[in-house]
This record gives sequence, structure tokens and C-alpha cells, in this order.
Amino acid sequence: DDQMIGTNLKSMVECPENWHIVGADVDSQEQWIAAMLGDCCVRKAGCKSDNSDLHSVIAKEVGISRDKAK
Repeated sequence: DDQMIGTNLKSMVECPENWHIVGADVDSQEQWIAAMLGDCCVRKAGCKSDNSDLHSVIAKEVGISRDKAK
């Protein structure tokens, strides 16, 4: 969608000679970054089966379902 902010940004990024740009398609990247900057133990040790994963913790804190938190 060309109307989304940043959709053309990738094509504008350049790097110095002999350097390479590496990309990744990361699910939940915003939450992953927030977890790494905040309470990284939730991200590292959390488990979906016992509701201690990041999505479950956030859902419980704000009173919504895990699916909505995703």
C-alpha cells in the first residue's frame, strides 16, 4: 500500500562501498524491541503454554485476549 508511511523508505537507504544492507522479516518486531529495551526476561523466558509469553502478559495487563494483543 503506497499510502502507508515508510513504504518507499527501503529503496532510499544506501550504505557505504563494501558494506551490505541486511534485512529481516520479523513477526512482532515492535514488541520484540520493546521487550529487549524493557523487561527482556519476559521475552526470553516466556512460554505460551503457561501464559507467560509477551503476548499473554500484555493481554492480561490491559484486559484483552491474547489474540488481540498479538
